[in-house]
Amino acid sequence: MPPRPGDRRRGIRYDISIYHAEFGLTQFFDDPVQGRVFFERALREHPDCR
Repeated sequence: MPPRPGDRRRGIRYDISIYHAEFGLTQFFDDPVQGRVFFERALREHPDCR
């Protein structure tokens, strides 16, 4: 909702806040078993990702 002309006079203030975080982990596996071990460990350590 955009601010209306009389809002400032009435003491209404608008603040914009944007929070963004992005994290990346790139893994290359020579053997498919290594990838499976990595993901199984990650899921064990972070059960909320399931």
